Amino acid sequence: MPRLTRQPRPPKNKTSGKFSAADAKASVSAAAAFSFLKETKGLLTWTVSDLAKSLKINLAEAKQVLAALEMQGYIKAHGRDEWLTKSPYKITDAVAFGDFLSGQARAQAADVGIRLVRRKSEGGDHSKKEQVARLAFLKQLRGKTQMLNVRPYEEWMGSRTHRSLL
Repeated sequence: MPRLTRQPRPPKNKTSGKFSAADAKASVSAAAAFSFLKETKGLLTWTVSDLAKSLKINLAEAKQVLAALEMQGYIKAHGRDEWLTKSPYKITDAVAFGDFLSGQARAQAADVGIRLVRRKSEGGDHSKKEQVARLAFLKQLRGKTQMLNVRPYEEWMGSRTHRSLL
């Protein structure tokens, strides 16, 4: 999502007491918007007012942020006045393990095991299509960094020396 710069605010219109249309051009950084998405990860839905309050912006600015997030595919309208974060999975367990836990110089990428639960049940959890979708989601979480090996959580990961991430 591109970073939108904040325009200086013109003074209030003395006759109407309202901000002009130029006020709506102000926005927030992508980092602030993503911070809000992280904040709402446990909520099923949220409103434009929740976004405005959290980011300390007016409703016109919040609507611009909503449009940008929706266009990028991060959120989806849910009903008339509610939104939800577009993630098909909820992370229930996440552990990191590897040589970085020994306190010595790290030579290998850290391994991270993540257990995913589908938010809305759409068929079997163990179907081939679901397994491919989970792996694609984990690959997306990893991004382009070579410092992590992200893989599906397995029970043995929680039994060995590890660091819980949740």
